[in-house]
Amino acid sequence: MPGNSIYPRGTTYRGVGDRVAGILLDVPTRRRWWIAFLVSGALFLVLPSMIVHLFVEGVGVWGVNIPVNWGLAIVNVVWWIGIGHAGTFISAMLLLLGQEWRNSLNRFAEAMTIFAVICAAMYPILHLGRPQFFYWMLPYPTPFQVWPQFRSPLFWDVMAISTYFTVSLLFWYVGLIPDLASVRDKAKSRFWRVFLGLAALGWRGSAMHWVRWRRAYVILAALAMPLVVSVHSGVSLLFAAGPVPGWHTTIYPPYFVMGALFSGFAVVGMIAVVLRAWFKLYDLVTPRHLDLLAKFMLAIGLMTLYGYLFEALTAWYSGHEFEVDTLHDRLFGPFATIYWGAVLLNFAPIQLLWRRRWRTRPVVLFLVCLSVTVGMWLERYMLIISGLFRDYLPSSWDTYSAPWTEWLLFLGTIGFFLFAFVLFIRFLPMVAISEVKEVLFEERPARRPAPEPAPRAAEPTNREPARDGLYGVLACYDRADDLVLAARRAVAGGFTRLDCHTPFPVDDLTEVLRLRERRLPWMVAGAGAFGLVFALGLLWYIDVAYLPTPVGGLPLAAWTAYGLPAFEFTVLLAALTAVIGMLALNRLPRLHHPLFEVEEFDRATQDGFFLVLLADDPQFDPARARDFLEQLDPAPALVREVPA
Repeated sequence: MPGNSIYPRGTTYRGVGDRVAGILLDVPTRRRWWIAFLVSGALFLVLPSMIVHLFVEGVGVWGVNIPVNWGLAIVNVVWWIGIGHAGTFISAMLLLLGQEWRNSLNRFAEAMTIFAVICAAMYPILHLGRPQFFYWMLPYPTPFQVWPQFRSPLFWDVMAISTYFTVSLLFWYVGLIPDLASVRDKAKSRFWRVFLGLAALGWRGSAMHWVRWRRAYVILAALAMPLVVSVHSGVSLLFAAGPVPGWHTTIYPPYFVMGALFSGFAVVGMIAVVLRAWFKLYDLVTPRHLDLLAKFMLAIGLMTLYGYLFEALTAWYSGHEFEVDTLHDRLFGPFATIYWGAVLLNFAPIQLLWRRRWRTRPVVLFLVCLSVTVGMWLERYMLIISGLFRDYLPSSWDTYSAPWTEWLLFLGTIGFFLFAFVLFIRFLPMVAISEVKEVLFEERPARRPAPEPAPRAAEPTNREPARDGLYGVLACYDRADDLVLAARRAVAGGFTRLDCHTPFPVDDLTEVLRLRERRLPWMVAGAGAFGLVFALGLLWYIDVAYLPTPVGGLPLAAWTAYGLPAFEFTVLLAALTAVIGMLALNRLPRLHHPLFEVEEFDRATQDGFFLVLLADDPQFDPARARDFLEQLDPAPALVREVPA
């Protein structure tokens, strides 16, 4: 596989760790980082200033009116949520499909998702006028005996965004845990060791830990993927469920999802190009990564163009007077400039991506991505305002012009996004260290030792096992293949209690040590089933038995209206169970462990592969264990007793 290698020849495990950890610990571009910190911080300060202005003057500072009662606020909600979609798609979907090139992009793409969703969630909360009461939108028992309207797309949106944010945050953090431990073991200052040690929860790369970690990681990815579809589909139903010209169409859910991925991939592309040049990550974010990212952008862009064409075709073919008038307003009327500007910015530059020479040029890719990001914002503005400004009653027709307050608030959210990202790249690893190392291991041909007879078990001894005050005997290897061979011989030699510690998951160890994890999937399935039954039961009880409320002529027991919120609650409970269950089964957090007292054990998260014969083995004897390890071929780099 070397010919198809994602990373340059000569890339090493320790080199990857040093490259990423050095950005945190040494700050090679300290002056540039401070400039970015100050500029983004200045933009961020616009946000609290506008929030204070909003609350002092009142919500009347928004430029909305009748009939345009949705303005920049909802435009920016849809735009920010769309940007957040690509992070989950890159990380979750490509993980499930086994696409290893994602490993250099997924970490900062996931961070982008979290910050973008926060920016989106700000607008509905601020638009309430009294944001301290935002929890009234959630279903909880209150003395007021007032419940949210569970059949409303507005409530669906609250559930979708809150669940999407929570699951994305959990997915991001679970992937971060091994890398936080890797940087922890490189740090020299007390601040970094304490900060990263607490954040890593005592991770030490045990083979069983890796099995449960990977199971939880894949489960979270499988749970997150439907959210990519459901969140923006739920947002689209805010539009499609209402009888507004230009909105009332069934194409909106897939149309919105494709548009969200399109804008999200554009922002990921810009971030990848900037970070690659800023920190010289040419060996981690390679031309092949840029090429694949551009191909995805081109494919999703063409799907979005298909949505444009069929949206116009549907309106024209319907023959409905108001639908045709809205289409005319977009193509030739007052919104023609915005509409055609969106078309040109979104679909003209991506035609460059048909050729590889342009796909792999960072400057070209950045400019194409920037064009798409601006074009998708214009599209959201056009879709929302053009559908509202001409109501069914001519007496209600009015135009919309966003005041300076809304523009500055939008600028403030951009400042928050940039400021949060600058802090992220300073204090957390921006590339998935352990996942990149795993790719390097899988790309290299394993050293296949010649077949040999199974090693003879060590001779039994009449001495009482000297286990008092001893955790076990440790051996370190420089190669994963040597560790697998040593573990296989230890099992054949009669040792029943042993563990391995590696910088990344090694699949062969799962087979050798016969590690299985069957409890976690059952725990997640049980939590999800309970969440589904509980959510459907609660929604039915409130809307049918406790507070009957007919909506839209639907029967009171129209359970299909509860599908989306029940699904979101099911996913939320299952995701929380996956993370908490993984940590509980791994007995984490554990901030101290006997192995941490061994100075050389820092290599377990870098480039060392450790075999530990545990002292709680009934047949354990320190001398026998030490002799066994020292006589193995290939010989370990070191053998050491580990005090308890």
